[in-house]
Amino acid sequence: MASSYSSSITISKVGSKFVQHYYEVLQRQPELAHRFYTASSTIIRVDGESTQSASDISKIQTLVESLHLSEIEIKTVNSVGSWSGGITVVVSGSVKSESFSGRRKFVQTFSLALVQPFSHAIVMNDIFHYVSEEDLSGVIYEKDVTDIFNIKRNDSETVEDFTSRFTKESSQIPQASDDMKISAFIYGVRNDQLVKNLKQNYPKTFKDMIHQVRGFVRGEKACALLKDADTQKPARAMRPKKRKRNRGSRRAASFRRSRRNTFSPYHPMRQDHSSQIMDGTTLRTNDFQEAPLVVTLQCPVIVSGFMSFDVRDMSIGG
Repeated sequence: MASSYSSSITISKVGSKFVQHYYEVLQRQPELAHRFYTASSTIIRVDGESTQSASDISKIQTLVESLHLSEIEIKTVNSVGSWSGGITVVVSGSVKSESFSGRRKFVQTFSLALVQPFSHAIVMNDIFHYVSEEDLSGVIYEKDVTDIFNIKRNDSETVEDFTSRFTKESSQIPQASDDMKISAFIYGVRNDQLVKNLKQNYPKTFKDMIHQVRGFVRGEKACALLKDADTQKPARAMRPKKRKRNRGSRRAASFRRSRRNTFSPYHPMRQDHSSQIMDGTTLRTNDFQEAPLVVTLQCPVIVSGFMSFDVRDMSIGG
């Protein structure tokens, strides 16, 4: 029982130390996990309706390694004194495995026997149970109050997501006061600007802090939208002006071409204009030779009130 331990050793410390060492070996060197057990140990592995058990050291090792556990994350550790100076340790968390995709939650219960003088613990019984949300409904595993400072924002996690997770996980520690929650959040949020804002206007309650954090997140999103708009605005503003200058340049070039040599009767625009004025008069040239210009005119002649045509040649000297 607890009274059999020295003043410097508590049940909670022994359980936490064992859990830390056990899962470190299980993740990094699973081939050595059998050293935590003895020939009289028994383990059980439960996954849904499937249950496996082993009592021999070699079978225990085979069953432990068959789970292929990796990336073990411990959520809670609770220890209590047991019969004959033993300790019962209940652990909850999540793991990854080669046997399935994603993460799965688990609860593992150890029955430990301590070897004098408390140098190490031997696992007498071990039950590992994969659980679902339905299995955990109505069951509360209390955390130690200091565990609230272990809630920290991940590198890939936004401030908004971390705030939601912190609120949920801190609610599982009912003995944590508002001041402790605020301090733990500031310690774990890992955002310098937000921490500075919270320290300058230190919240009175946890609810007040959440309100400030949500305002900070909204401000960050608004600044990001304005920054994107300012980055794209110059490019959009220059395009219409550029098109306008291009149209103006084309019009000016067209006007200059249209005014070039407009005195010549052979200019395209002058010829079209002359044709309209002469109303049927045809101009023919001698292909721009230096000889005297010869123009043949077909002019209408009115005879007896009717329109008829006569061909007359006229020579204009050069």
